[in-house]
Amino acid sequence: MTKDEYDDHISTRKTVEKLINSKLHAESVSRSFELAGENGCRYRLFLRRNQVLFESFSVGIDWISPEANIPLCRYNGKHGPTARDEHPSRFHRHQPSWKGGERAGKALSNAILDDRFATIEEALTTACEECRINGMEEHFPHLGQGELHFE
Repeated sequence: MTKDEYDDHISTRKTVEKLINSKLHAESVSRSFELAGENGCRYRLFLRRNQVLFESFSVGIDWISPEANIPLCRYNGKHGPTARDEHPSRFHRHQPSWKGGERAGKALSNAILDDRFATIEEALTTACEECRINGMEEHFPHLGQGELHFE
């Protein structure tokens, strides 16, 4: 994937088509949605949150290519250290690294501090704005009111 192809995927309008997975456990909650892009491509948006440590969350968007799911970006809360993440105690987003105009591997190795969000709701709102996603209100009617409800 080139940087231009990546930018096209990010900037394409996407609409939530359906909820494809929802899990509620004592320690964590997650949901996944299938998205349709105006470019004819399919995407997946997922949300994961720790039920004890609410600042530990991830909102991610993948392109469902014919070959595999390709991660496009992640919006992460505070979490413990990982092998790839040098910013575990701050809110951050991940995006691909680029080498000579081409994507450097499949992983989202480029971690960038981001002060646009401090909750999973703010991360979802930021992801929807940045990646041009419409239709989340149907699944989260209270979106924008300060608390994201997974019931």
